[in-house]
Amino acid sequence: MIFSNTIMFASMLIISTIIIISSPSWICMWMGLEINMMAFIPILHQSKNKLATESSIKYFLTQAFASVIMLFAIIMTTQQDFNLIMSNSSIILMASGIKLGAAPFHMWFPPVAEGLPWLQNFILMTWQKIAPLYIMSLMMQHPLMFIMVLASAIIGSVNALNQSSMRKIMAYSSITHMSWMIAPMIINSSMWMIYMLIYFITTMIMLISFSTFNIYHTSQMMMLSTSMLIISLFTINFLSMGGFPPLFGFMGKWLILNLLIEANMTLIPMVMVMSSWMNMYIYLRIIHPLIMIKSSQLKINFVNQSHLMILSMLTLLSTMGMTSIILM
Repeated sequence: MIFSNTIMFASMLIISTIIIISSPSWICMWMGLEINMMAFIPILHQSKNKLATESSIKYFLTQAFASVIMLFAIIMTTQQDFNLIMSNSSIILMASGIKLGAAPFHMWFPPVAEGLPWLQNFILMTWQKIAPLYIMSLMMQHPLMFIMVLASAIIGSVNALNQSSMRKIMAYSSITHMSWMIAPMIINSSMWMIYMLIYFITTMIMLISFSTFNIYHTSQMMMLSTSMLIISLFTINFLSMGGFPPLFGFMGKWLILNLLIEANMTLIPMVMVMSSWMNMYIYLRIIHPLIMIKSSQLKINFVNQSHLMILSMLTLLSTMGMTSIILM
């Protein structure tokens, strides 16, 4: 029964996103967002613990508030196509930023992520970003986009510095990556889709790794087995997530930086690169004990071998970045 319910709500989640992307009007997009929200909330309740329940309530209230704002903008719009007046586009951008969890509308995102298991976090940090990002990509160049890019890059990297919870670190990392996805929209580029795909793959590898080894805090990294395979998996995945060349995660950042520099933009690329350096420092600080501490630490000897094989195959994707760039 639980499995069938999961399949039903997961199907609704996928269908609602397709409705939003293929929608001919703003009201249909709003309906798709509502279906998406109501399909995701039962998925949040599957873990059946108090933290997940609290996170689902926070998620519902935040998303409902953003939906009200977006519906207000749609009602105030007299036209029925995508040519919105400037004031209404600002309201829709703000509503999309709230749903996306991009700074400065990010306050709800880390607390919600903190109370969820890794599977629900994976959906929250990847699939649930597609619809708001698509709606934002329909907007013309707007000052609010500059604010979101700069705020997400700075707030996401700075706030992750003093965190010990892996879920909060990944949440703030997701906020930082949002700046890389919104930046191409400023110059009306569809490059954000390529970066979204790369982010989807790297985040999936990381969260599967955390779920496999049951890691929720940075201190638990020191309790891992000192097997060279496991150390290599985590090291490559973290470096790829930070955009270290020539790994897979570097390709998306290299393409976005090229695009922005060719458009004669300097401030935004500089801030984004500095935030990536800070994120890389955070990731190196996490994996340093894993590399240095040896057999004196507690080891996890019982690891699902099938999961380890899957992680090994997925990590190979993180080593293909330079090859992909050369082929392009």
